[in-house]
Amino acid sequence: MQQLAVHIKSCAKGAAFDPATLNAFTGDQIFWVNDDTGTYQPAAVNPDGTNTPMVDSVGPDDTSNIFSPSPLFDSSGNPIFYTINYICAKHPDSPTLKAKIVVSPNP
Repeated sequence: MQQLAVHIKSCAKGAAFDPATLNAFTGDQIFWVNDDTGTYQPAAVNPDGTNTPMVDSVGPDDTSNIFSPSPLFDSSGNPIFYTINYICAKHPDSPTLKAKIVVSPNP
């Protein structure tokens, strides 16, 4: 298990998640570090277009609580790779506050 940080950084169009694509294993501890002056809340994008917050809101110069991706399994019970697309729930229409976590089964 590893700890992985995603930074919320200022950019020309507002703010952005960095890295935009994070590779993680199931059970890794992921947290967001707010390097910007706004308040943000990473939220997974559901298949129906709604979103579900992944962690509590992250204020300026703050760090979120931990998010750990759970394992998923195919119909035969084998662990699978999957992707979590996420946005900021407080700024859902922002073109720069979109990112993804590519989740691999533990080796």
